[in-house]
Amino acid sequence: MMPLVNRRFGLLLVLALGISSQQLMLPKAALAEDMTKTIFKQADSAEIHGDNAGSIKLYLHLIDTIGKSDPTSPRILRARARIARLHLLEHEYDKATPYVKSILIAPQSRVSEDPELMVDIDDLSDAYLRYQKDPVNGYNSLVRSYKLRCFINPKHPHLPETYQSFARYEQAHGNFDKAIEWLQKAVAIESTYPPQKLERYVHDMTMIYAIYQQKGDNKAAESVMRDCLAVCVKSKCADYLKGQTYLNIGYALMKQKQYEKADENFKLAGENLKSCPPQYSYICSVLEARVRENNAWRTKPAGKKAGT
Repeated sequence: MMPLVNRRFGLLLVLALGISSQQLMLPKAALAEDMTKTIFKQADSAEIHGDNAGSIKLYLHLIDTIGKSDPTSPRILRARARIARLHLLEHEYDKATPYVKSILIAPQSRVSEDPELMVDIDDLSDAYLRYQKDPVNGYNSLVRSYKLRCFINPKHPHLPETYQSFARYEQAHGNFDKAIEWLQKAVAIESTYPPQKLERYVHDMTMIYAIYQQKGDNKAAESVMRDCLAVCVKSKCADYLKGQTYLNIGYALMKQKQYEKADENFKLAGENLKSCPPQYSYICSVLEARVRENNAWRTKPAGKKAGT
């Protein structure tokens, strides 16, 4: 027979969680399920009202309760993911670490057992991305975000975003080759996107192009944009994306003093930018500036800078 103290404690817990008398008639497994849902709802409510500490206490209680009866439950991982995310929101970076590590060593099959676990881990991954500019934990936060997304799915649809974040970090620290390597991983995925989603691919190819220009390698920059154009043409992507790509090819050629070829690409850019969406009208302004610059360089007297 259950000791009176334990019975009273159990009853108080049930009442505190709002379990009805009808629910008390359910089998133990069903009752435990209802109590788990209630705790998650209460923790959500505490977070919404700014009580992150209270939310964390509820999740810790859930982990302790479930851990005694079902230590492999995916709900334990859900609670750990939420605790880690809340610590990050409270700028308690180190306190999140043990919970993240416990998630990453769990069997990956846990994700398929509870669809909401995938959402909670993805939210945690996003929380780490907020730290990517942190001078102390920036790079490590990117690594953790990456590992969490791979834990969810080795082909996670948001992996290109993580690769971009790595690339920006490396570029900011002058590691241009590493930045390009990360972006190449992103475009390898993005090049398979349907035409209506190729904007992301063109954006990242343009980032690679800009890094090569930053390195002073305009020939490599041109080559990247020609690869980009080939994908755009094959996939029949939006004209303004092709126009932007022709513009970049023209500029790379101009920097190599191939002014006539630059002109040819600027003209193709203009043709494709005729129906440019309003939000991308700035590309037309850039094109006009590049054409003027190309003419100035082509006609400048020897020994003088363009525009003087």
